[in-house]
Order: sequence, then structure tokens, then C-alpha cells
Amino acid sequence: MYSSFAARCTLEQVAPHQNWTSVLWEMCPAILSPRPTSSLPTIPASLPAPSLAVAVRMRTFYITGAEVPVRPSGFRQEDNQESANPVHLRRSLRLSVTMAACAGGPGSWSENILKYFLRNNQITAEDGAEILWSHAANHKSQMNEALKSAAHMIEADVLLPSDGSEHGQPIMAHPPETSSDNTLQEWLAEVVKSNKGIKLDFKSLAAVRASMLFLDNMKQHLQRPVWINADILPGPNGSSKVVDAKAFLDTVTSFFPDVTFSLGWTTGWHPKKVNEGYSWSMVKEMDYICSELTQPVTFPVRAALVRQSCSQLLWLLTKSNRYSLTVWTGKDDIYSTEDLLYIRDYFNKTQVFYDISEPQNHEFKQAIGIRGHSLRI
Repeated sequence: MYSSFAARCTLEQVAPHQNWTSVLWEMCPAILSPRPTSSLPTIPASLPAPSLAVAVRMRTFYITGAEVPVRPSGFRQEDNQESANPVHLRRSLRLSVTMAACAGGPGSWSENILKYFLRNNQITAEDGAEILWSHAANHKSQMNEALKSAAHMIEADVLLPSDGSEHGQPIMAHPPETSSDNTLQEWLAEVVKSNKGIKLDFKSLAAVRASMLFLDNMKQHLQRPVWINADILPGPNGSSKVVDAKAFLDTVTSFFPDVTFSLGWTTGWHPKKVNEGYSWSMVKEMDYICSELTQPVTFPVRAALVRQSCSQLLWLLTKSNRYSLTVWTGKDDIYSTEDLLYIRDYFNKTQVFYDISEPQNHEFKQAIGIRGHSLRI
């Protein structure tokens, strides 16, 4: 299933043609090519407009063919006094595309999780704090516990076994673990039986392509939100190796242009020192990378570092309504319920999710009046 994206498209003639220069679509369904075969693809003229095959992450490409019918929903006639009937272009055109908000429709991997769970009557409001998380559901016992729980989103870690076992199949484990009783293939076979959203976390590029192949085989059965996560930039006190951003994004989007990305920073937290938050340079570099994407992006941010970074993170969220935050907690981090309430008041509640540990999770939900199960398995 391909997503429909709201797009503002400007057509510019490469060669002079008639007496008009631009067409504006306020809403343009863009069919994303799942596997572009060249850096500058040729679009068949037979495609019904305004459905256009768009190369993943490409801003400019060419439409060629004897005749391209263009049927815009909003046609600006400042340069053309002709009627707004379909215009047939007989020359090659250069099409510049700037994608706007692009959360996918029902059943797509990029569907907003609040809309998905609200539509399925699993939450009562579009409020990120209502989403329950099951974290590190890697081994079979952890996975089974998560599947039986009230969690809406199930998160797990994917890597390749270092000993060559499982014939190079991706397994479900979090470093420093290097083995597991659960492969990605087995994990997906069980999770697909549920209605839970999926978040897969990659600590390196090694497992990404192989994992995308398994996901591709399950695509038709996974009509729910799917988040793909990696830390692509160094962040506050970050010492872990980052995942190469371009290679990661290119690999994932070549398979699944309608996925939701979860893109973060490597971070650390030290109890005996002042911990700086996310700097301006960090959030600006992230926006620079993500501005080229068309998918929804959530930024996982460490709870103990958010309060001192609110200005920077709010700036980041204002750059696109495709963006959101997912607040997470380190095992030994020190932070308070008051910190979470401050975050809650500072940001739009539809743009912040809380994957946090106990007892703060329960105290936070109680303080904001959200009833029901409180868990972060």
C-alpha cells in the first residue's frame, strides 16, 4: 500500500510551450517508486495525472513522453486565460516537488499512531501520553509477555549474530548480547497476529538490508504503523557509534517509502556532573537531514536531557508537522515526574510520546489524569 502525500508541486517548462509557466496542486497523491533504478528516473507519459511516480528522496526529475495529461485541482490562470481543462504537455518538463505533511492513510506504515489506535478504539484522545509501550521485547519470553500486555507499541532490537549462526538471519537482541532464541522472521510471524504497532531498533547497518527483505515478505500482512529506528547523529555525552544516516535512510526508503522513521542521537548521562541537553547545532543538523525526507519522523529524546533542551526541541518540531518526539529513559537516569509534567506543558500533546520506566510512568499518568494500564515492559 502506498501512502498519499500532500504535496505542493511546481511545473517548470524546460522548453517554451504555450503561454503558461506553472501549475499548483494543493493536494497531489504521489505514488512513490519502491525501488528507483536510476538517479534520474523517466516517468511514463501514460501515468494518469496527477498520480506521478516520484523517486524516493528526489526533489527534481523529468517527465517525458509524447503527451502528459495534467489535471490539477487548483489551476492558477495568471499566465494563462484558457480554461482549467486538462492541459496536454508535449515537451519534457522539470518537476520540482516539495513534500508537506505526509502521514499515511489507514493501514499504511506511516499512519499516525494516534489516529491508528483512536480508529481502533484503543485510546480515547489524540494524546501521545495515552500510548503504552513494551520495550526490548526481544527474546521469546519477552515478546510473548509484550503481546499479552495492554501495550499499543511493541519495540525490539535487531542485529546480525556475530557467530554466523541462524545462517546470517537477523535476530532480536540488544547489545552487548550477540545471540537470541528469536529471529526477526519468527518475531514478525508472532507480532503480525496482534494489532500492535511495531518499532524496530537498529544499532548498526549490518542487519538493515536483510531485515528489510523479511519485512517486505510480511508487508501485506502488516497494515499498521511501523517505525524504523536508528541513532544517526552524536548527541549529548554520546559515545556509541552512530549509524550512517545516508546509507540507513536510502536502504529503508528503497524498500518502504511509507515507513515512519525514528531518528535519534547517541547520548549518555552522568549522575555526578551537569548534563548538557541537545544543542542548537544538534537539532539543526537533524533538521537538515530530515528536511529531505517525505516520511513522518519521530525523534527519540532522553528524558533526563529534555528539560534543558526545550527551546531547541520546540524549534525542531516547528520545522515540520511531520515531526514528533518520543521521550525515553535510561535505566539509571535520574529525572522526576515534575520534569515530565514540564515537558507535557511545554509541547503539543499530539507531538510527544512517552516511553518511560516505572515508577515515573505511573506517577506521570496519574498526575495528568490518564487512567488504565501503566507499563513499560
